[in-house]
Amino acid sequence: MSSNGIVAGRLYGNDSDLYPVAIQHTMATPTQSSPETYDINFCYPLPKSNTLETPRIKLTPFLPKVHAAPFIAACQGHPDLTRYLPLTFPTLEIFLKFVEDWIRSDVGCILFAVLDKTKLSDAAGNGSGPEAEAYALAGIIGLVHTSPFSRTTEIGPVTILPQYQRTHVSSNAIGAVLKYCLDGPKLGGLGLRRVAWTAHPNNERSVKTAERMGMRKEGVLRWTWILEEGREGNGREVDMEERARVLGGIVCFWLFVGMIGRLGGGRRSIS
Repeated sequence: MSSNGIVAGRLYGNDSDLYPVAIQHTMATPTQSSPETYDINFCYPLPKSNTLETPRIKLTPFLPKVHAAPFIAACQGHPDLTRYLPLTFPTLEIFLKFVEDWIRSDVGCILFAVLDKTKLSDAAGNGSGPEAEAYALAGIIGLVHTSPFSRTTEIGPVTILPQYQRTHVSSNAIGAVLKYCLDGPKLGGLGLRRVAWTAHPNNERSVKTAERMGMRKEGVLRWTWILEEGREGNGREVDMEERARVLGGIVCFWLFVGMIGRLGGGRRSIS
């Protein structure tokens, strides 16, 4: 296993904002897959509509039964989508396990499907059932490491499908998430103090995206991820004995380059 680095960023909310009490969910079983019964298990409430929207995109909680298969199908043949991620999703089964084990089972995480409101989905025009989305699936975006105690979170993962890259989709999706996180409850948001962004230091597009949304580089976080065999890293191999000796068995080899965004600049970028 080898390592490399990641770039991190953050925006700050208004400390004077009152903020909602986090919702405690009962853990649902992995078999709960229908839209009616699937528990997203997130520590904060969503808006009453259960979606985040701009005039051109819509973010809805990621439902494996609805979104997983079309997302993985659209990713096939595009290895660059996961080039700078610590994990890959070569099959639907592996992706479903990631969603369950890494996202839904952690109350600090939530995953959204990114829908492009300027395009209808293929399913919408072919007589598919009521669970099919009306708008085209353009990617996924999520929040991880969310803490009601410290009122912080981190944006990720963010994967925009190739045909929707270099369009309005990415900036609108990120902006909708930032607005939800940083706005106070009176404006329908969570009133968080900090939103982080992390990216591989060689992923210039991700770094520039964060800067365009009002963030600036903050620092480098080393020893952060263990990478899969064959992934781009710093070239250092790690054996199991060393894994057990360092950090209580957790050896991480991705770097994080940090970014920071002040409230004013970040707010203007989001708007």
